[in-house]
Amino acid sequence: MHYLRILDEKSNEVVPHAKLSMDLFYPSGHFERLVEDIANENGQFLYQWTADKGCETGEYTLTLRVSINGYEAKTESLKFKVTYIIQNLY
Repeated sequence: MHYLRILDEKSNEVVPHAKLSMDLFYPSGHFERLVEDIANENGQFLYQWTADKGCETGEYTLTLRVSINGYEAKTESLKFKVTYIIQNLY
């Protein structure tokens, strides 16, 4: 599990209760909505994604969209690669 925190770009202060969505775009072009939620009073939200053994290899794009009244909506993306999956030995 991971926490992300929503911060004001200028003041670096927490932005509580922002609406957000997080999409994961697979190398094949398929996408999955991982999160559609509202950040808590500390501007945080929790998410998790685990690459399983059947996961596609290649470049993925994670896109986060955030909006709240009084702020311009913001979209950020992060790219990462999955090169291979090691089977769980447990």
